[in-house]
Amino acid sequence: MSHRSTIAHLLFSLGLNGAAAISFRNRLVNGNFFINQRGASNAPTVYPPGAFIRDRWKAGPAGCTAACVTAANGDTTMHIGKGTVRQDVEGALYLLEGGRYCLSWQGDAIGRIVVSDTTPVFESGQVVASDIPAGTNAIVEFSCRSGGPPVSLRLAQLEPGSTPTVFERRDDEAIRCGRYFRRIAKPPLRGVVCTVDMAARCGMPLSPTMAVVPKVSLVEHLPVFDGASISMATTILTDYSTSESIELDFALSSELTVGRPAIFFAGQGGILDVEAEVVF
Repeated sequence: MSHRSTIAHLLFSLGLNGAAAISFRNRLVNGNFFINQRGASNAPTVYPPGAFIRDRWKAGPAGCTAACVTAANGDTTMHIGKGTVRQDVEGALYLLEGGRYCLSWQGDAIGRIVVSDTTPVFESGQVVASDIPAGTNAIVEFSCRSGGPPVSLRLAQLEPGSTPTVFERRDDEAIRCGRYFRRIAKPPLRGVVCTVDMAARCGMPLSPTMAVVPKVSLVEHLPVFDGASISMATTILTDYSTSESIELDFALSSELTVGRPAIFFAGQGGILDVEAEVVF
């Protein structure tokens, strides 16, 4: 038996085929809905349009009602009671081949692939979209039937070709999510005290690079040390951030010494949200 035949026989015995063995098949990020950096509730919740239920998965234009149940292995089932749940797929990064793509999932939700100005109907089971131009942005969207009962959704996968394969599991899903959103606890920023009540140009690199220039929000005040005294960064005054780094001016809760470094202790508290979600 040839080496190639041996590999094919092994894949067949495992219930796989050649396509299933190829990595980077799934062009959706967080397809098992496990990553939840924003800490959205598992309980039934009404989400306004654009609100995120899980990383990369947000409520559609009319909002949605959704709940989540996570299994011991991290796979999460999303229950959709009303509205739609969608993911914007970056064509320049995830749909470079163009051509035919297949959307598959588990559960009784209905789904569709939206490209450009098309408005395809929702379908049950797998959905095949043909002739997606290379590099074109797309939207994957799931829903329940109008007036019908809540539906379940899990293990969503968008892949090249017309035939779905087994769900692809990756160890870098959190990194992929970090291109679009990052909640940074205890960020190790460094800057300078430029006036007694302001820490200027407080920065740190971002890796991986964000999808676009991010919007940075202060979720929890940050402790700042100038070598002698500690203050708290309470407000972002100016945001100079790029897709590759955070750089911020902060208002301080108490006076520090001008000209001294503004050191943000890693491990001493504070939270920043860095958001660079793409919208199509």
